[in-house]
Amino acid sequence: MNGFWIGALALGVIAAMVVITPIVVNVSRSGDSRRVSTVGVGVLAALALPVAALALYSHWNNYDWTGEASLTPTSDDAMHAMDDAMKALRDRLAANPRDAEGWQLLARSYMAMQSFEEAANAFDHAIQILGPDAPGTLRADYAEARVFYDEGALQGASREIFEAVLAEEPQNPKALWYLGLAASERNDLETARARWEPLLALNPPEQVARIINERLGTEGTAAETGGPAMAAAATPAPVPEAEPPPEGAIQLQISVDPGLEGRLRSDAPLFIFARSGAGGPPLAVVRQRASDLPLVVNLSDDNTMIEGTSLADHSQLTLVARVSLAGGPGAQSGDLFGEVLYDRNNGQTTRIHIDQVVE
Repeated sequence: MNGFWIGALALGVIAAMVVITPIVVNVSRSGDSRRVSTVGVGVLAALALPVAALALYSHWNNYDWTGEASLTPTSDDAMHAMDDAMKALRDRLAANPRDAEGWQLLARSYMAMQSFEEAANAFDHAIQILGPDAPGTLRADYAEARVFYDEGALQGASREIFEAVLAEEPQNPKALWYLGLAASERNDLETARARWEPLLALNPPEQVARIINERLGTEGTAAETGGPAMAAAATPAPVPEAEPPPEGAIQLQISVDPGLEGRLRSDAPLFIFARSGAGGPPLAVVRQRASDLPLVVNLSDDNTMIEGTSLADHSQLTLVARVSLAGGPGAQSGDLFGEVLYDRNNGQTTRIHIDQVVE
């Protein structure tokens, strides 16, 4: 479970927020709770992909999907609009605290904002209101939110909820996914297979199926399927020697996996950025060229995006290097990237190995 705060919700979260914001605004301004059920399907659709992405990559991939779009003014506008809409919705729920569907909308909005503990509390409010009538999907949503902020939940309280949901709904994909994940973490391959094979029969997205097959050993090795193990079997080109980093700077030694070198374009931009270990928008960004790889880069307060921000204020940072084959700052399918969790207590130098591909 280590580091799934690093895994944040991808560009899909920003896209989801753009969709959700007008919905929340409209619902929060109206006093008609019936409208919540009408928009609920749209909200669920908007959140489904980014939440699934976080669930997938939180355990086997350190890539943080959140905040790439924050490099553009549009994402900042969406964030501010979402904050205003959320406040209005909270105010409406304070006036009508028995609005179970409103609590669900609030919870799913919190999920989009990565406020997972608040999301769990809001889901719990809805469950308490509905009592025995609370559907399995809602209880599974609550258990999922618990997993995102409580590292022990997957083997504890959330696991118990998923088991209960699965007993009622044998094909509930969320319960199947997380129970397989819990079993995999316990090295209980037999139980993981019993949970994941029915999920495969439901024809999940390709990336889900690939990860499950890799973990179950049913589709070759990770190297054959393009997984993270691919890099371990190859030796990257050596990173150039460099002078020690200046005081307060972080020195990044960035290399690319030989198996991905054939995909590089010399003119493609290489974005190197840092964000808080808890997620959020980039704090500092450096732009280079793919042709410069392998290279050494110093990331410091000189590269921060917001005046007054200091990297020293964060004991842990997520450091990402991404080659943008499309040329823009937002992640696109086919982009190449690597990521590492940096702890300031471990010194000023760290390595990023570009060994993964954006799906």
